[in-house]
Amino acid sequence: MKDLKAIIVEDELPARNRIKGLLQKNFDIFNSIIEASNFEDAFTKLSQYQFDIVFLDIQLKDKNAFDLLEKVNLSKPTRIIFTTAYDQYAVRAFEALAYDYLLKPFKDERFIKVIKRIIEEEITRVEDSTQLNSLQLKSLIEYIESLKKNEDLKKIPIKISNRVYFIDVYEINYISASGYYAEIYIDKQKHLVRESLTNLIKELPSDKFKRIHRSTIINMDFIKELISVGYGDYELKMNDGRTFRISKTYKADILENLGI
Repeated sequence: MKDLKAIIVEDELPARNRIKGLLQKNFDIFNSIIEASNFEDAFTKLSQYQFDIVFLDIQLKDKNAFDLLEKVNLSKPTRIIFTTAYDQYAVRAFEALAYDYLLKPFKDERFIKVIKRIIEEEITRVEDSTQLNSLQLKSLIEYIESLKKNEDLKKIPIKISNRVYFIDVYEINYISASGYYAEIYIDKQKHLVRESLTNLIKELPSDKFKRIHRSTIINMDFIKELISVGYGDYELKMNDGRTFRISKTYKADILENLGI
């Protein structure tokens, strides 16, 4: 996989230093990290060079990030990560095809997780487009696994009307598949996110969240009862009264985690 090139568009030096420091400390895959402190500086560099990642502060001193995006012609593979202290721009940011939205003051873990996701996507793209020998493939797989260690999703962005809310994953009761979406239930309230259960279960805390069916993930803390329905089959009753059948694929794992 090629090395990555990033540009940090921030008018505050401490903010630029923090992002640059996080990249340099946690990743050795960036061969170039460019900085821009204002609109014109950013426009010049974005026009001259192609970047894999653009870290973009929304409120620049002279203009804003959306003015810059309207003026510059970014190539499609470029990932735009907005960094801002203002949550009211979230919807507009995603409409501008933002890859992610980091609300200041964001935690180091949140930032690192975004970059790891980009690296994994780059590796997947390389695997799809090139013939890799077994040693290269083994090295790539080991690299991805090392990135994933001890990294669990803590917040999930939920878009409601003109706002984006961030829900704590530990408040989730259960998640059900619904076509291309996942239905996330919190105290009988349903939220939709465009994400597969396969991807969600990889990122949710594994000690709390278990898949019990191809269309259901449950939070172990919200289980009320385990019900035998005959012929070795079981259902789980949640605190809100809803029941879910445990498929044979996941039965042994669930029973073991319940100490049965």
